[in-house]
Amino acid sequence: MSEIEGPFFRAGADGVLLEEFRALADAGRFPAHPVLKWLARFVVGMGGGPNKDSPLVELCHLVHAIDILTGNEGESRQLFFLGLDRAVPRTIRTHLVSLTIAPVDGPVSVDGKGVVIDYPDSPFRVTFGRMPFLVALYEFLTAMEGFSFYEDLGEILNGMTASGGPVSTRAVKDAANRIASRLRVYRREHMEWAANDEKFDAVLGFLKDHADDGHFIIDDEAIFDFWRLHSQGKEFRGYKTVFDAFVTFQRALRLGDRSQSAEQASVMGTDVEAGEVDLADEAFDLETLGDWASPLDAIDDEDLQDIKFFKGSSERKPMEALMTYGPDAVRLPRAFLRLESFAPIQSGITNDLQVKRGRDSVSRRIACTDAETYDQKRNQYAALLSHVRNLEKAVLHALVETRDTATVPLHGARGLTLAEDEGLPDMNPVAEEAREAFRKLVRKGFEEITDPGDHRGEAFRRAAAPLVTIAHVLQSMLDAADDLGAKSDSLQSLFSDDKSAFSMQFAAIYGDAQ
Repeated sequence: MSEIEGPFFRAGADGVLLEEFRALADAGRFPAHPVLKWLARFVVGMGGGPNKDSPLVELCHLVHAIDILTGNEGESRQLFFLGLDRAVPRTIRTHLVSLTIAPVDGPVSVDGKGVVIDYPDSPFRVTFGRMPFLVALYEFLTAMEGFSFYEDLGEILNGMTASGGPVSTRAVKDAANRIASRLRVYRREHMEWAANDEKFDAVLGFLKDHADDGHFIIDDEAIFDFWRLHSQGKEFRGYKTVFDAFVTFQRALRLGDRSQSAEQASVMGTDVEAGEVDLADEAFDLETLGDWASPLDAIDDEDLQDIKFFKGSSERKPMEALMTYGPDAVRLPRAFLRLESFAPIQSGITNDLQVKRGRDSVSRRIACTDAETYDQKRNQYAALLSHVRNLEKAVLHALVETRDTATVPLHGARGLTLAEDEGLPDMNPVAEEAREAFRKLVRKGFEEITDPGDHRGEAFRRAAAPLVTIAHVLQSMLDAADDLGAKSDSLQSLFSDDKSAFSMQFAAIYGDAQ
């Protein structure tokens, strides 16, 4: 289920939302692929085609059709939506036919593909292939927050026929809008992402205003310009807040791009139960893979704590933010260097004002006197990369000594790979280099290995991949920083320009507060 629940974790869903979704999923009424996948993405606001709430319109149309076909707004509706042990197109078709009592010449007809509602303005079709998802959506809505929405949902749906005359498409859309409004409240209460909708809207508006031939431009200067424009308000006062908002927005765009690419590669067909894609189904939206996670999280695993790969203040802390943002930091190198150098200054200003440290302290911070330079950050990353390369060599030595011959690619060992079907290769002179690196690491876990069955072998093996990732991010950031310096006079000149710009903006934000 972890694959299906991915959207919830990315959106910061709380325990209430997760438990309510799991209760529905664990009942076994719906196929995981694609029904539960579609439902998970819709609940967090990531599905539904051009309009993320369009499935609610479909659901209201289906409810209207069922009410007419069964002749009952209450019991028969519940029997249709909640009465099947297994809700798939085949069983839903049979179930609907068994419940239908409406005349064949009525406003709703049933054919081999689904139901068609003949509205005065235009007909609307709901296919049997789409119904399992809509049935799952109905069940989720009824169970939201301990079934607290159950009665209100019924009243909203019944309200489509309140006028006593034929139901219009306008009445259906009004009902869908009321349900969508309640769902937005649910998202805000149970998802961290939804609480940031206003930030996303602000970023989107800015990017639209500065688009080039309709294409969004998300670069270092866009982030700085947005911050300078909005920083005297409350929502975007912090440069870090703006950087995070742009990174999140950029990831959302990439997520959509990957979904589109993956969708185009899907198996085409009409067998929804088999996971095939009907290209006429505009609401289809694949879940995406490849989201970034800090490689330091793997190093923090409890099973690796017997080995001191990084010292906290001198080795881990300086690269913690870089590993958290990963590829996004590399894509936005100047914006990230600004974050590293000037966000701590802004945090210090806020702290000084809160504890009333006085004008001198605030003025010094506003002048950015103590800001870490870009050259200092670059040299720090270079030193960390050298350390990680040594760690890779040391890990290689540990794996050889413990006879762990799993495939482990390590940059620091000149690309050497140990493969299970090859045995141990001739390690000289690489073995001596790796042994020397291990010996020089005077810290916990790097003591001499005398037993081939040493339990540290597994820990070293598990650390190999995240160490490779850490090295790659550090090297990529160094390359990006060097490119920045090459395109201007130097990194120092960039820092001097940014120091003046941030100092000026800090004065505009906090000058009166001193």
